[in-house]
Amino acid sequence: MTIDPEAVVDRTHRRWVDDIEPALHRYIEVPALSVAFDPDWEAHGHLDRVVADAAAWAEGCAIAGLEVEVVRLPGRTPILWFDVPAFGDAAPADDQVLLYG
Repeated sequence: MTIDPEAVVDRTHRRWVDDIEPALHRYIEVPALSVAFDPDWEAHGHLDRVVADAAAWAEGCAIAGLEVEVVRLPGRTPILWFDVPAFGDAAPADDQVLLYG
């Protein structure tokens, strides 16, 4: 398979301008603070909103096999869990990688 570098740059630029940048603008408009700065975070609902928005954005990315789940535990901030299955001959299904951030 041959990759056209100009097409990659063009597609990346369009994706950034049309999709990623607007999503980031919506994200930073929400006054979501960590628990240390907002003890009433559950009542305010800001963290729930940004997690729901991020989950919806990810689901709209058309990534093959992507599963998105919002994990909620009582008294804890929500966790956004993404699972993308391995693919190709060199990617055993039982190997996993965790990215945290």
